[in-house]
Amino acid sequence: MIRKITEKISANWLFLIAVCLLYIIIGMINIQVALAGLRVFLGLLGKILPILGVVFGLLFLSNLLIDAKTVVRYLGRGGSKGG
Repeated sequence: MIRKITEKISANWLFLIAVCLLYIIIGMINIQVALAGLRVFLGLLGKILPILGVVFGLLFLSNLLIDAKTVVRYLGRGGSKGG
């Protein structure tokens, strides 16, 4: 039964579920440790989100301003092959 469930759910979601369950178990055993871990996670998230916002903004602008023909002209159809 567990094998059928894991075949339907991708490994990324399984990892997220496992981490959430681990936080819940640790929270039941020692709430202070779980809260400290969540504080560290939120601090890291607060540092990463502005950078991701800038990256997605630059991607959005480049998608609006540069058409596919220009990219193909400079990079070629093969991408890394250059041809």
